[in-house]
Amino acid sequence: MRSLILISIFFSILCSAKGQSNNKSVIKGVIDTIPHAIYFVKYKNQGNTISDTVALDDKSNFKYTAIISEPTIFNISIKNIYNKNYIGDFVIYSFWIEPEKTIEFNGYKGWLINGAKGLIPISNKFDIKNSSLDSIGRLFNKNKLTAIKAKKEQLGRNLANNELIEVIRELSDSFISNHPNNYYGLFLISNFPDNTNKQLNDRNNMFKKISNDLQKTYLGESILQKIKISKIFEIGEMMPELEQTDTISKVVKLSQFRGKYVLVDFWASWCAPCRRENPNLVKAYQKYRGKGFEIIGISLDENKEEWLKAIRNDGLKWTQLSDLKSFKNSVAQQLSIQAVPDNFLIDPNGVILAKGLRGDDLSKELERIFKY
Repeated sequence: MRSLILISIFFSILCSAKGQSNNKSVIKGVIDTIPHAIYFVKYKNQGNTISDTVALDDKSNFKYTAIISEPTIFNISIKNIYNKNYIGDFVIYSFWIEPEKTIEFNGYKGWLINGAKGLIPISNKFDIKNSSLDSIGRLFNKNKLTAIKAKKEQLGRNLANNELIEVIRELSDSFISNHPNNYYGLFLISNFPDNTNKQLNDRNNMFKKISNDLQKTYLGESILQKIKISKIFEIGEMMPELEQTDTISKVVKLSQFRGKYVLVDFWASWCAPCRRENPNLVKAYQKYRGKGFEIIGISLDENKEEWLKAIRNDGLKWTQLSDLKSFKNSVAQQLSIQAVPDNFLIDPNGVILAKGLRGDDLSKELERIFKY
């Protein structure tokens, strides 16, 4: 209850417009670094990713105008010259922007820290004004960490993945129930996992509590579309035919792999979590390939050279497909894939056994199937 009261302190009218027109969001900022430095920026509008740059003036100030129809996360990044083990650019600042608002931003130093495998960035070294969603997001994440810590102390151990998801579900459901007109509730639903039928039901029940106006936004309609598709592709249902061209432009169909267990894996060369997951896939492929296990990689890349380079560098020996259309990839759209990494595990008859398997979850499922 205390967290809900605190969140309400930051509550403004966040009942978004229906996404029928584009609006300006102006970011006026200063970054504590050398004048005239250039940064990369990335954000989304209506499902499209916009990539751009900003240049500081002689006083390290900048002004940027984003055309957005709904609130979105705005990332400021630099080229990664610090850690060869880290995939992708360093996102050094990440915050919410909103239509028809002028955001005041102050970015500070201290975003580079020591990680397990070298230097890594953190993206919260900044102050921001006039972004209600950013205030709510920060507080929600703080409360989430507190709830996770409390659950660990209660159990006297680290949480299993399903226990962690349940903590997040309880917080998300409570927030949405109390604030059905808040766009942040849509964001929570869009990021809630749907790897099991229970998670699908939990997400659907939360969406039903969202106001009609928010359900009609672009993000709301995207969630609704995914809900409809997820019902078709639930665990226990048949996977439809999938087809796409491989690295030499040869058409490959899922049905060609009938009789084997197949992991249909969605990834991209630019996706750091995907690249971190690839060693687990390589290990699983080497262990079970001879037992009737295959992987079909479907990349959401746009640049063929980067795609092929990642395949080589990560040692991905299995079938790789892509139409090089990013999130407009035909198979990704067919299955309503809105984020990567993601995957489906299919049995020899084409039935969906599991979804979203990563790390230990994948290895445990394969051990269960192959008995070792």
